[in-house]
Amino acid sequence: MVHKNLIVALCLWFSVSSPAWAEPAPIDSTVNDQKSIDLTIYNDNYALVREVRRLNLPQGHQLVRMSDVPRHISAETIQVRSLSAPSELSILEQNYTGQTLSAASLLDQYVGKKIKVLNWNQYQDRKETSEALLLSNEGEPIYQIGGEIYIGYPGFKILPELPAGMLARPALIWRLENKSKKPHDVEVIYLTSNLSWKADYVLTLPEGSGAAQFGAWAALTNTSGTFFKNAALRLMAGQVNRQAGMEYAPRAMMTRAAMAVNVAASQNFQEQGMFEYHVYDLGRRVDLANAETKQLPLFQDRALKFAKEFRAEGAPLYYAADETGEKQKLPVRVMIKFKNDKDSGLGIPLPQGAVRFYMRDAQGRPAFLGEDSLRHTPHGEEVRLQAGEVFDLTAERRQTDFRQVTSNTNESEWEIRLRNSKKEDAVIKLVENLQGNWQMLSQSQNFEKISASAIQFTVKVAQNSEVVVRYRVLTGF
Repeated sequence: MVHKNLIVALCLWFSVSSPAWAEPAPIDSTVNDQKSIDLTIYNDNYALVREVRRLNLPQGHQLVRMSDVPRHISAETIQVRSLSAPSELSILEQNYTGQTLSAASLLDQYVGKKIKVLNWNQYQDRKETSEALLLSNEGEPIYQIGGEIYIGYPGFKILPELPAGMLARPALIWRLENKSKKPHDVEVIYLTSNLSWKADYVLTLPEGSGAAQFGAWAALTNTSGTFFKNAALRLMAGQVNRQAGMEYAPRAMMTRAAMAVNVAASQNFQEQGMFEYHVYDLGRRVDLANAETKQLPLFQDRALKFAKEFRAEGAPLYYAADETGEKQKLPVRVMIKFKNDKDSGLGIPLPQGAVRFYMRDAQGRPAFLGEDSLRHTPHGEEVRLQAGEVFDLTAERRQTDFRQVTSNTNESEWEIRLRNSKKEDAVIKLVENLQGNWQMLSQSQNFEKISASAIQFTVKVAQNSEVVVRYRVLTGF
């Protein structure tokens, strides 16, 4: 690419200027001025950042440029105030610049202007400089050289100066009025994207009877472009309402990310309520590097009382058509269910996340059994998670009769064959989703109405045997 050979002819010293700003030259504030930084990270790829910096400012009108900030700040959320002397520091104007130095961004500033192109034949040690008018920088640059148009052009591009306002890194820039002779501790608050967290649960099932082991980790991902050093950390769980059109940029795909793991039992998060959400406070400071995923324990393994359930569920669309004789295989799924209360070993708010199931054999070797998603679950709620499909339990559904009663009413009869190839008896929850208005005309077994449009048969199937469930139903829509 031509951009790789870009050489910019610049002075070593430069300053940012704008027609709206007058002298003096900007005062730079870097991470070295930082006294503290707090991160509150949300599930939806954004975070609230609060940092305090010590600024030594002359009295009068000043221009302050604060660097070492994320690349994806939402400018309209920036809040600034002096903690030392609020009445003596007035913010007249604030700006956020995310446009930083790159070959493309520099050339963008010179579209319609003349630059120099240096051709260097290294084999003959010959250098030639041409004057070029940059016509476009969309995709491959287009130049006019000597009355001809070139799409792309080899050689080094030499620019006369750094365009005003261009910085090597993102920065917050303030125009302010200072009346104090003493340094200010300035608090800066803003929302930024490309910071997120999620809960990852590990549920280790016993090989036989007994309690499972249930633990949770918080996985933090930082692709904001900034290294947060020695930051106080809070994680917010809950669905915070966001104004339409105010969503942040999609999460960038992470490559070559570092993985940091901390398993100290004494370093767990402390949970507390805030407004209508839940906040997890680590209680200590952490480093969170750019392009890093860091795992921290939400809570250590707990003994969890659980139940295993086998469930087969039919689709609702077959009641509207004549499908007599056609067979449909229904997967029999194994579900893990428990109640989020103290009697079961929990009784704590569970933020949404992925639950992964494991089991160890007699030699202690682990096996991965499946995974499912857990929604935000408050204290007292029942949790039902799907681990996978059962190998030795099968279900086959077949329509045995169909009759159209009216133009929008049908009568159909069904049989479901439940087979158990296990070496022990099994109880299968058979769920049938009925369509529209319905009336059960006959059934081979009792059922439970679990919703307005669903019924459930609880069927015990002996080992190496089969049970057939039949019913006839009138459906209308």
